[in-house]
Amino acid sequence: MTSDPDLRERLRVAASRLAVGDPPIDHVLRRARRRRFRAVGTAVTTLLVGGLLAWAVLALLPIHRPTQPAPATRPHILAAVAVGHSPAQLAVGSGFAWVSTFTREAGPLLLQVDPRTDRVVARIQVGPKGAGFGDVAAGLGAVWVSTGSTVHRIDPRSHQVVARFHMPSPSTLAVGFGSLWVGDFNGDAVVRVDPESNRPVARIHIEASPVTLVPASGALWVLDSKGSVEKVDPDTSRVVAVFAGHLILMFTEGTSYDLAARDGAVWIAYSQARLASPLLVRIDSITGAVTKVTDLLREAASAIAAAVGPDGVWATTGRLVTVTAKAIHRYPEGVVRIDPTTGRIVQRIAVHDPTDLAVGEGSLWALSSPRRGVLYRIGPIDTRGP
Repeated sequence: MTSDPDLRERLRVAASRLAVGDPPIDHVLRRARRRRFRAVGTAVTTLLVGGLLAWAVLALLPIHRPTQPAPATRPHILAAVAVGHSPAQLAVGSGFAWVSTFTREAGPLLLQVDPRTDRVVARIQVGPKGAGFGDVAAGLGAVWVSTGSTVHRIDPRSHQVVARFHMPSPSTLAVGFGSLWVGDFNGDAVVRVDPESNRPVARIHIEASPVTLVPASGALWVLDSKGSVEKVDPDTSRVVAVFAGHLILMFTEGTSYDLAARDGAVWIAYSQARLASPLLVRIDSITGAVTKVTDLLREAASAIAAAVGPDGVWATTGRLVTVTAKAIHRYPEGVVRIDPTTGRIVQRIAVHDPTDLAVGEGSLWALSSPRRGVLYRIGPIDTRGP
């Protein structure tokens, strides 16, 4: 053992720097495991918190899923509105459906039907007691009604008659091309009326008495009392063509007819007691050629009135029974939808004794007989076309 005091001092200092009482190795490993577990727990907690935050953000964001087109709904009766026992004419426009009716107590009445509630919201007295209805039309911010020798202009909001003008024999009415068109039945003419002044601005002579007026496909179409269709140019207020001359026999017993037009075609629904079958005739609006004649008896229908909508041609039908070698078929009265290309009936809707049709305000409207006095709203009308 050395006695060098310097050496002893250096050993003492070195010994004092050595760690004394270090823990055993198993204690060191347990501390390492605890540190590892704490690190893993912190990571798991971080992941959970991050996942919850991500879920919350996604929940607040709109989810864009590929939308599938809704299945097409076939037109059907949406509502039936009672309109009294003597409905006469039907028109749709200015946001409402309009039905002219007559009672002995009140005389001529005009009913306003709201398509949003399917209720009669107003009853408007038009003309004196005993005056008969001629026709009704709606458009240009007004409702137009002819009674006797007078045409009345009615404000659809105030329900007041705001103007009147007289004509010898106003019959059928139509609104189109910025004007009111009035058929002068005894004068063999159509009168054009300016809605700003409520005065006639043109008188158009035609071959016979005007029976039905339809503005469509760039022209005013006139079915006259000789069974011809006359085309009036609204720019010049002149007859520019006469189509299907004397095609149908008018004003004979058991005769019913109507005119409709759309998309380059004019349609005549015609039924006559002497005919073996009622007909639906299609006329090209440019050439005037008859392009299709649909035998409605073969299609088990009998036309009384017609209307054209974006999804086809609609016609009224009476009760019909057909007998074949195999069976007896009974078809209820109502309205039918006809494919304008094939002329075949693609749908039937049962309606009791329909007498008039109109398309407008997103629906097909069918007016029933004087005995029932019901206005049916049918929809939806497919705006995409057939």
